[in-house]
Amino acid sequence: MAKIVEVIDEVFYNKDLIKEYSIDDCIKITFDIYNHVQEKYPDTVKKLLMFSGGNDSLVLLDVLKDHIDAVVHINTGIGIEKTRMFVRQTCKNYGLELIEKMPDKENSYVQLIQKYGFPGPGQHRMMYARLKERQIRSVNKMFITTPRKQRVQFFTGVRVDESSRRWKTSDEVHREGSFVWVSPLIHWSNENMSKYKKDNNLPLNEVSINLHMSGECLCGAYAKKDELEQIRFFYPEDAKYIESLQELVKDCDVKYKKWGWRKDHRRIKSKTGILCSSCDFNYEP
Repeated sequence: MAKIVEVIDEVFYNKDLIKEYSIDDCIKITFDIYNHVQEKYPDTVKKLLMFSGGNDSLVLLDVLKDHIDAVVHINTGIGIEKTRMFVRQTCKNYGLELIEKMPDKENSYVQLIQKYGFPGPGQHRMMYARLKERQIRSVNKMFITTPRKQRVQFFTGVRVDESSRRWKTSDEVHREGSFVWVSPLIHWSNENMSKYKKDNNLPLNEVSINLHMSGECLCGAYAKKDELEQIRFFYPEDAKYIESLQELVKDCDVKYKKWGWRKDHRRIKSKTGILCSSCDFNYEP
């Protein structure tokens, strides 16, 4: 087994070392991180796993299924319906409680695009805050009564091998007030993720196979050039919904009335949130 450097909370990555880990190494590291967090935050009142419906979060769910209290899925209101169905059925199959949260009407995607137009990379932070971040804070408030004395652990499938940009932005564990964000799969290589899925015969989301992303959020801020065409090919009903939104925005006093890719989007850098790993993956410089 390759040597594991103790870098909990302050992480220094070694890409070559990560490539050397076996699946057994990765599972040990995952539970080293998990156990460390339990020891460091005994004031935790809930352990929640963020499940987008994508492959990484599915592996995380399978590995930690006996060590969490519930699963959280953010329904942004603009995503592939089959992904939402997959999330609900998977949680049912695992016998896990699902907390599904949606933005309120005033902060819905439909309202936001009528007010600001379709987002590009420069507007991603606002979309993330309205569609996802506020819902996570709402989940946190469900369990926290004394913020200074209680913690909620949120487990995510963030990995440094997922994207070159992750090497500079990812931590194994970090705390924000009563939030404790944990990335137990952070040292898993792409190869080990694929092997684990195959060895354990995990039931993959067909959307992640067809579109190479979970499809849980299609705000369009980091959309690829041909993304809408791909969606239309595999999921025509979801594409029709996006097209109906373009018709809705046509007469609004906004600059951007077309969903998706912009020709200059690769020159714009906008910090992605912790729950937008697929956006970060797509946005390679």
